[in-house]
Amino acid sequence: MPPSPHYPVTSPAFNALSIRRAPVALLLMGLLQLGLWLYYCLHDFYGGARLLVLPVHAGLKFGMAHPQIAQMLTSPAGYFSTSSRGDLLYHPVSLCDYFLFFTIGDLTILDALFLAGLGYFLYCTLRRLPAGPEFTLAASRVVEFSGLALISMFVLKMIFNVFVIEVFKSKTQGLFQLAILSSSTLYVVAGLLLTLCANLLRRGQQLQQEADLRSGL
Repeated sequence: MPPSPHYPVTSPAFNALSIRRAPVALLLMGLLQLGLWLYYCLHDFYGGARLLVLPVHAGLKFGMAHPQIAQMLTSPAGYFSTSSRGDLLYHPVSLCDYFLFFTIGDLTILDALFLAGLGYFLYCTLRRLPAGPEFTLAASRVVEFSGLALISMFVLKMIFNVFVIEVFKSKTQGLFQLAILSSSTLYVVAGLLLTLCANLLRRGQQLQQEADLRSGL
């Protein structure tokens, strides 16, 4: 039955408990993915074959010694170049190598640490969000910081990838080079969207304040 137009419709009450459940779930998810990453990494290093299958490109020295791995073939449609890219069965010599080169899908140690840290940050901040009109301003700050952190993570991931590529090249004496690693453009896309949402939240609060001032006159 629709509400009578003669009686004002009250808005739902602020439910602090439901808001505080979300950061707990985010914290558990962040810690769980970090725990799984560390478990599989350490289990493979201490209890496995200590063997990493890494996509690599043959370096100049290795390519010149094995010219058959890349050839230029002619065809009616044009020239076809066989690739020098392949999978290298790499034997890490230390746990540090595993931390640098071991991945689960596209998830590196940097991604796992960042997601766990972001979950902890949201847990510490969202559970202390105030009730009332000041909620919007505090929430917009949390969303904006999360967006900036995601954008910064995109840059850090690029720097991390360059560092890993150079370390691997040095460890193989230039024989192989890691294939181009993912820079995770989703980080920057999600960061921009969260930054936009934070601006919209602040703008909504400003409009609400202006409406309250006009209604009080």
